[in-house]
Amino acid sequence: MNMKDHIDRNIVVETNDGVKHEGSLYTVDPVSESILLVTKKEKGFSIELIFKHAIHNLISVGELNPVKLGEEEKNVENLSVIRERLKDWLSKNLVPFEESGECLKLAGQLTINPPYGIDNCISSNEMVLCKIQKLIERMPYFD
Repeated sequence: MNMKDHIDRNIVVETNDGVKHEGSLYTVDPVSESILLVTKKEKGFSIELIFKHAIHNLISVGELNPVKLGEEEKNVENLSVIRERLKDWLSKNLVPFEESGECLKLAGQLTINPPYGIDNCISSNEMVLCKIQKLIERMPYFD
């Protein structure tokens, strides 16, 4: 059984004590071959470490389902709050911008797409890109 083939898939692991554990296989330790099983909860994730010697059977029960740990899902309401905070920050720093659908366009030189982070800035002008990214990083209430 090559457990690495099951990474990012939903699996059921039956341990030697007869207990079944379900979740997405997040990673396999290359030395001990222990696995991390991740289950999404209402708020956050549940992570189980299962040692190789305790695994009796492993069954893949789903297609690829990558789990993004540390990335909070942003709903439309959160995006609009972030967008308004960013607009306030740009105005406070005297950066001219206009709204174009969901995007913010800055002086025709740069576009900021949702979810409005530094990695969502697009510009062919490296200097403008760098300055705006640094400005966004300094925004006091930007997550």
